[in-house]
Amino acid sequence: DLNYSSDDSNIEDSKKRLRAFWERVLAYLDKMIKFDAVLTGNFSYASEQELAEACVKAGIKFIALHKECLKTPGLEIFYKKLYKERKSPFRGSKICVYNDIEKRIIISSGIAPAESIVITGMPRLDRIHHMVKQNTEIQGSPSSKEPVVLFFLFNSKTGLPIIVRKTAEQFEDIEESLERLSFDDLGKDCCMSLVKLAFREPRIKVLIKTKGDFLSNRALIKYFGRGFKTPKNLEIISGGDPLPLLARSSVVCGFNSTALFEAIAMNKPIVVPKFHEALNPEVAPYIVDFEDTVQYADTQEQLIDMLKNAAVSDQNSKGTSEFDAAKQHVLEKWVGNSDGLAGHRVREVIEQVIGKKETLQTFQ
Repeated sequence: DLNYSSDDSNIEDSKKRLRAFWERVLAYLDKMIKFDAVLTGNFSYASEQELAEACVKAGIKFIALHKECLKTPGLEIFYKKLYKERKSPFRGSKICVYNDIEKRIIISSGIAPAESIVITGMPRLDRIHHMVKQNTEIQGSPSSKEPVVLFFLFNSKTGLPIIVRKTAEQFEDIEESLERLSFDDLGKDCCMSLVKLAFREPRIKVLIKTKGDFLSNRALIKYFGRGFKTPKNLEIISGGDPLPLLARSSVVCGFNSTALFEAIAMNKPIVVPKFHEALNPEVAPYIVDFEDTVQYADTQEQLIDMLKNAAVSDQNSKGTSEFDAAKQHVLEKWVGNSDGLAGHRVREVIEQVIGKKETLQTFQ
């Protein structure tokens, strides 16, 4: 995905053959299914580059609902260069992005012109906005409120420049000044903080949520070791939908994660660690600034105390549907969705591109 651009004649010939194959497939499908558009989750998935061009040639709109849009000032610089040097220009119809930050990166790197990019916001946040406004319960929420701390596990490179490769090495070497940056000590001590909290406060349920991918599994082993016996009130949850966990939580903790914006939208108290490497000026450009919407813990002990106090506080037992200006600003800046209408905006883009406003039928 990060190395699709090439000047190798053999590789370019194989791309042409793949495109021709997709053209034949689309012509065959057209006899059975009439469809107007194909959607994808990222403008640069390698497996769909030639499909995009084949679709446009066949008169089928190709629309990217680009989801990797959380770019700090440091990552904006990094990805401008990466997009320009590593990715091919977008050959589809439209790209929907979360925010103006991602739009700037795409335009400045030559991936697509401004008129091909629409800021719609993060659609998955809509369901939380709707739930909060309607004051509805999420499936999996407990009937009686118990103190629950929800921690989103992060690895040593979360939010830092990396180039992932689908090889045994997993990562490509980058320049040394970026290679040495890490949140290793921060991640390890945050995990230890959760364990200490669980041992000290048996009445509090501690949930550690991971993505369930290779990086998360590796971080778990690195921070906890193999065969770690968790306290009875600590549970590690791998993969799955975080929404029921957010609804269940009394307080949320994480670092450089879009999940924290979901917690903001749900009006949950949030604690973000700000010690160890997070105090290093070199990594400052790569840390998401949640401004006044979260509490920052300056030490490991302070993190434990903040999480405990928030978890047992009666005032945190139920969120409200009202957002203050600070939350609206942060949600709009980073995920472009302070109103719960991102999905509506995406639908408008699709309808405009395909020129239809009838009921949309989908095939997966």
